[in-house]
Amino acid sequence: MPQGPVKPFGAVQGRCPACRSASLFLGAGGHVTCARLDCPDPSAADELLHGERQSAVQAAAVREDQAARDTHPGREESRIAHSSRASGLREALRILDGRPARGWDGPDVTECAANDRNWWDGEKEGS
Repeated sequence: MPQGPVKPFGAVQGRCPACRSASLFLGAGGHVTCARLDCPDPSAADELLHGERQSAVQAAAVREDQAARDTHPGREESRIAHSSRASGLREALRILDGRPARGWDGPDVTECAANDRNWWDGEKEGS
């Protein structure tokens, strides 16, 4: 059994869908995890990776877009915040569809998922 976190790739492309930080890495079991201690949901990216939240993320992006459109003209900071969140959610979905983030030269989500499956297969076999 491995000791401590397994980080075969270290950093993972993209941003955490929960806190929007570029702080993703492969943790124990090869699960994509956010490294920030103040992240409200460090396993959100891994759950997205395995398809558990994709429809919820799409719905959230639509709600953020609508909120940006509905924001009062005098509240520019709020409109920008809604637009930014919607953009981040759409980027997460784009990455989950197998398209790498712009400027990233590390492993993509498909490679991380393959590594995750390989690790669990090895655990089941006792290696």
